Amino acid sequence: MNRTQISIHALFFVFGFSAFLPQGLSAAALLLVLILWLVSSQQRHLHIQRMPPKTIMLLLAAFALWPFIVTAYSGWYIDTTTRLFHMARVALMLQMGLMTTSSERLITFKGLVWGGLFTSLVVLVHHVHPLPEWAIWHHLLAVKGSQSSRAMIMLALASGVCAAMWLKTKHQHNTQPLLWLTSSVLFAIVVGIFSFSRNAQIVLLIMPLILLMHHHRSIRGGLVAIALCVFLTLMAWTFFPHISARFTQAMVELQTVIGSGNCESSVGVRFAMYKMAWDQLLLHPWFGRGIGSFVDYWAPFAQQGCPSVAGIRQPHNDFLLFAMESGWVGLLTTLAVISWFIRTFWRQVTIYGAVGLMLCLTFIITGLVNSPMRDAGIGFVMIFLLASCYKKS
Repeated sequence: MNRTQISIHALFFVFGFSAFLPQGLSAAALLLVLILWLVSSQQRHLHIQRMPPKTIMLLLAAFALWPFIVTAYSGWYIDTTTRLFHMARVALMLQMGLMTTSSERLITFKGLVWGGLFTSLVVLVHHVHPLPEWAIWHHLLAVKGSQSSRAMIMLALASGVCAAMWLKTKHQHNTQPLLWLTSSVLFAIVVGIFSFSRNAQIVLLIMPLILLMHHHRSIRGGLVAIALCVFLTLMAWTFFPHISARFTQAMVELQTVIGSGNCESSVGVRFAMYKMAWDQLLLHPWFGRGIGSFVDYWAPFAQQGCPSVAGIRQPHNDFLLFAMESGWVGLLTTLAVISWFIRTFWRQVTIYGAVGLMLCLTFIITGLVNSPMRDAGIGFVMIFLLASCYKKS
């Protein structure tokens, strides 16, 4: 390998690892990769040859261009510039992921797994002996904003990746299968015991379901996978009291907001956001309210039932956000892109097909309760890894 290739591989390792580091490093690493791809004629030629099929290219073009058409029709709002930037960013990241080489993809996933080991060690050591509040791991130890949720969501995903690697290597007569299995179990235990993110806990339970269904590819295998998922859910509910307490709390919060309209809670504020977004979609089904309009409508709406969260700038549901701001067409283009990846990964009978499906489900679950496309702190590495699992011809 020449220096450019070594630099790119190093940046991809840092990028994968950065899923567990403070926000900002991921963007810097990927931006440097893009610059190296563009300035090196060899790299430029290599990645142009890896252009994905026309179908996904057209879907990504529709996904990226429709918001600009809506903006031209509906006008400008407070958050329009930010929203347009994030839509273009997501399309670019998906495009870059689709064009990565197999070695670049592998080194990125290695970075993710090593980042998971780093996170697990930090969390475990901290609960034995409190660590100093250094910036490099403070977000892993404090429940604040989206960064702590992002770390646990990605750790749950890393557990699934390691389980997939164990399934692939289990017949090898060396230590690799044991190391993959140990890593998977370690990551799962850390998420199960120490995570406050219900999102991460749901993702963790879904990982074995997706892995087994993709591996067995039969009705019988699917039923076995579902039975295992139910069993693991019951085990988690029984032996991890804080998990059952968190989900019981969620049900109480939902009943409260439905009964009294008080949305001063984690579930309550999401319910209020979903209701407002859905109502706005019904009023403006074709072009939506306009790109960036969520902030303008949420603040006065929130003042009525939950004034303390009126300043939130993302709705914790990417799908309803797109529907409200860009109408049914915007929502359908988003779902079409996701559906293409799901269909492709299901047909892709390799480890990356299984991991790609895991990433798709992680993205969907996270997109229903958070904003991985609007909030780079949650979805930056996730979105790129999802696209990188596409098998290049």
